[in-house]
Amino acid sequence: MTQTSERLSHARAFVWPTAGEWWNALRWVLLTFTLLVALSLAGSFFPYERVVAEGHPWLPRFHCAGCPLCGITRAFCALSAGRFDEALQWNRGAPALYSLFWLWLAAALTYLFKAARRRL
Repeated sequence: MTQTSERLSHARAFVWPTAGEWWNALRWVLLTFTLLVALSLAGSFFPYERVVAEGHPWLPRFHCAGCPLCGITRAFCALSAGRFDEALQWNRGAPALYSLFWLWLAAALTYLFKAARRRL
């Protein structure tokens, strides 16, 4: 066989992953996203007064103009402190995203517990 025909035979040998293989790969992506969501929610419990006065320790020390996520960390801290009106002042989309993050985390934990029960 020539080198060109070997390359063509390798190209024809490509097989798409099975649904199970796709799911196993996607689970790692979803796990990573879930950990980032949990980290965001955990960081939102940093004392709101301190965040307003000094900034959040996880935030960079610069401000980007026009970013749709600007103020989201401060808004999350305000929501965790029960200050809904102040959260809306920081970022109007924060309450919806905050709620979605909690729903995502609840769904992920529900999936995890159901999967653990199936294994037992």
